[in-house]
Amino acid sequence: MPTSSLTPMQRVAYALALESERAGAIRHGAPTGLLIAPHNKKGATGAAVRVPPGPQDPFGLGTDIAAQDLTGSRIDSPPSTAAELLDHAQTIKGQARATGAGAISILRTDHADGTRSWVVVVPGTTEWTSGDSNPQDLQTNLQAVSGRPTDMEAAVVTAMRQSGIQPGEEVGIYGHSQGAMTAVNIASDPAITENYTITSILTAAGPTSGVALPDGVRALHLESTSDVVPGLDASTNPVAPNRATAYVDTRGGSVHSESVYADAVRGAESGEQAFADYSKDLSGLTGAGEQGATTTEVVFDITRES
Repeated sequence: MPTSSLTPMQRVAYALALESERAGAIRHGAPTGLLIAPHNKKGATGAAVRVPPGPQDPFGLGTDIAAQDLTGSRIDSPPSTAAELLDHAQTIKGQARATGAGAISILRTDHADGTRSWVVVVPGTTEWTSGDSNPQDLQTNLQAVSGRPTDMEAAVVTAMRQSGIQPGEEVGIYGHSQGAMTAVNIASDPAITENYTITSILTAAGPTSGVALPDGVRALHLESTSDVVPGLDASTNPVAPNRATAYVDTRGGSVHSESVYADAVRGAESGEQAFADYSKDLSGLTGAGEQGATTTEVVFDITRES
């Protein structure tokens, strides 16, 4: 991305991201790559792979990654609404098996007609330092706001490649906070949309307005006027047929908390068309209520190496 195209806020974030990278390298050592390790509830499934740091190899696309036959844990009641997906996402952060690692998950649904669909779940910030082994950190936040390639973008796309997601198979992505930025940055990039059929995006509590999504991607953005984080890009989300922003009241608890957002959404879903539309999209992806559909989940530990 040329710096001339950046907004004033993105320019500030870009400068801070570069300083964060410099400080992180001094404190923790220069990053050498990312380790993406898949597992289910019983243990490892498939082989861990390494890719260069995100800024060196955006999305990890410069690295050959073979699809693997990953065995996921069975999900008996897959999420069918925005609130249920937020509830499910809160279980991911604690599933990292490697010390100091971040975590994402991928839900795979095998439908009765032989087709497959996918939902990628990307939690938010879990580490408030820069450049440590967990890339779900402050450094990634600054990079993502500025449009600079991030380790989490590379990790998520690498996990998608490991999972064997094929062109034409529908993919939904959910992200909270930092994960929201990761989701829209991935879904908007032509290098990704050429190879993946991303049809649905759900974001919560993230600054997403600076990213233009393709017309074929339907997005629901959850924001709270009491939460300052969605406004960190200093603008409002575009108004478009494929994008809706739902404002919820999170004053009942920690205003940025994913669990508080989930409770607020649960109280707002009834009768709102944007939520009904998203529930239809999500149920189609997860097979919720579908006879003969099977949904499984693989969690990926993400470790920044230095």
